[in-house]
Amino acid sequence: ACPTCTGLGTRLEVDPDLILANKDLTLAEGAIAAWGKAWTGNSYYRSLLESVAKHYGFSMNVPIRDLKPENLDRLLYGSGTERIVLTYQGKSGRSREYRAVFEGIVPNIQRRFKETESEFIRDDLQKYMSPRPCPTCKGARLKPEVLAVTIAGRNINEVVSYSVILARDFF
Repeated sequence: ACPTCTGLGTRLEVDPDLILANKDLTLAEGAIAAWGKAWTGNSYYRSLLESVAKHYGFSMNVPIRDLKPENLDRLLYGSGTERIVLTYQGKSGRSREYRAVFEGIVPNIQRRFKETESEFIRDDLQKYMSPRPCPTCKGARLKPEVLAVTIAGRNINEVVSYSVILARDFF
């Protein structure tokens, strides 16, 4: 079996279209569905987004569909190696400021999904994920070493997908 997908042929990956299901909403209105429950009051996620918007010079009050592609990319996939000033104000009103790399929404959900031991949280995060073909085996479900073995230029995955007529002709 493929070591990446353990023989399933697919992997669950965070789907940006599920994270941003309603592109008419603004960040201030809670456009990021996966962070919706944490969106009330002075939440950590709201503070993160406000810091990112301030750093890159875009508004939290613009519909997601109207954000520049590079700003949307930064929100989804993070700031790379660029450290930005992140400000967080807790429920007590106490403010904390620090410089750090912004992880991004997609990597945040992937990390939380992988690290959690809670089935409830895993099920909640899975709502923002879609099955995608495995990048290693491309859906073939077998190890690369197995797929490297060919007969007449065809590997086992190709041969078993033949119709009966094609298989008869091949053999």
